[in-house]
Amino acid sequence: MQPTVTYDEEADAAYLNLAPGSSEIRKRQFEVSVPDGAEYEVYLDLDASHRIIGVEVIGASAALTAETLIGLPRI
Repeated sequence: MQPTVTYDEEADAAYLNLAPGSSEIRKRQFEVSVPDGAEYEVYLDLDASHRIIGVEVIGASAALTAETLIGLPRI
């Protein structure tokens, strides 16, 4: 399956699911370094084999353009 991206407006969080429909579950999550003063956080979700299966952006409205957010499916 193709990767999917969703946006939770209430949490202001976007999620890029790189393994939709997969039986892989998140085993670990790591914070990604962002520029000082950034108003968002980025996390990588890894499976048991240490493969990246998802990317979460908290504070998505500060990290992504309004045009991008408008086009994302809401959850």
